[in-house]
Amino acid sequence: MANLENLRNLAYAAGFVDGEGSIGGTCNKLRNGKNSYNIYFAVTNNDKRVLLQFKEMFGGSLYPFVRTGDSFRCKTTYQLKSFGKKAQDAISKIYPFLRIKRAQAEIALSFQVGVGGTVLTLNQQRQREAIYLLLKHLNKRGK
Repeated sequence: MANLENLRNLAYAAGFVDGEGSIGGTCNKLRNGKNSYNIYFAVTNNDKRVLLQFKEMFGGSLYPFVRTGDSFRCKTTYQLKSFGKKAQDAISKIYPFLRIKRAQAEIALSFQVGVGGTVLTLNQQRQREAIYLLLKHLNKRGK
């Protein structure tokens, strides 16, 4: 019975991510001039309770999400976000239930998360850049 409840929770989380979440990539410029790429998993909503449940399921960091523009008219919004291995673990759990964000999930799961301080080959660096650019394209608004 607990397994069925777990499946229901994962299916609910996947539906929530399809509507209110994001699976994407980040690019940070390092001091040495090279780029560092990573993947992320994020869910944003103004109901903190559901995000606390997801935090319990997937881990990550929960914090108030600052909106720009007419934010003074908006309710407080929260975002649960994780990067790297934690993001991949969360994505892999909900992957079977995703519909809208399935392509982003497949690409993010192909990203090879390394250990901090690991020197990447040029081929690995190019692969990460390609994944980052593809995720950026898939997440583009108004496509």
